[in-house]
Amino acid sequence: MQNEIEENTTVAPWTDERFLRSRIVLGSEGLERLWGAHVVVVGYGAVGSAAAEALVRSGLGHIRIIDADVYDVTNTNRQLGCECSTIGKPKVEVGLAHFKALSPQID
Repeated sequence: MQNEIEENTTVAPWTDERFLRSRIVLGSEGLERLWGAHVVVVGYGAVGSAAAEALVRSGLGHIRIIDADVYDVTNTNRQLGCECSTIGKPKVEVGLAHFKALSPQID
């Protein structure tokens, strides 16, 4: 399955099976608009990380995260991306790597 996803990095999300549920809700035109949208997330904490991940999983095409912070042990109970292995790492780097793993075609 992973190879299949990697091979389909140029497939438009509104035709990609991974985004079928988003297409049901948004329609092909709405999903195409989401893919073309540019979103900036200011603050990648509990709310920002959850909102950004939901958008990426729905078919967002372009995202920028603004947060100068690194993960701290106190973040593990509420922030997506914060794990024992990411403590001390920049939130932006961890978040973008996670999004690339979810949706390789995201920019």
